[in-house]
Amino acid sequence: MAYFNITPDNSGLLLTWQTSMESNNAYFVVQKSTDDSTFTDIATIISKAENGNSAVPLNYSYQVLEQAIEANMRGMLLAMTLLAAIALVSKLNKFYKSLILGVVCLFLFSCSKSVSVPTKNVPVKTEFRLKQVALDGTVSYSAVKLVN
Repeated sequence: MAYFNITPDNSGLLLTWQTSMESNNAYFVVQKSTDDSTFTDIATIISKAENGNSAVPLNYSYQVLEQAIEANMRGMLLAMTLLAAIALVSKLNKFYKSLILGVVCLFLFSCSKSVSVPTKNVPVKTEFRLKQVALDGTVSYSAVKLVN
């Protein structure tokens, strides 16, 4: 591994790395941790080396989206689902429309209490590393990179 860098950009984080050469390399696994010990696989990147072998430097990258962007994508999915439901409901007769509207209103405006407990604003530190897997299954790891 020649280098492994993490750079913030408009969409989140850009992970880039370069191998100076590869021998029997199968793939890389991008791993993430927020607790200093447990790493979770978030992506698998296949080796660019032909048959796992390369004598020239090869460049790789992976984009990690910010949580806000991921949340917006979930919001878009919810909005699309609601629009599809409205389209289906519009084909029903008035009785069923009223019944569905009543159930939805009951659900949305039901009495609920929530208690919010103040918490300290502790920044989450996130660590990334690369797991390099060879064609024979052997594994090696890059240095861990910390992102605040």
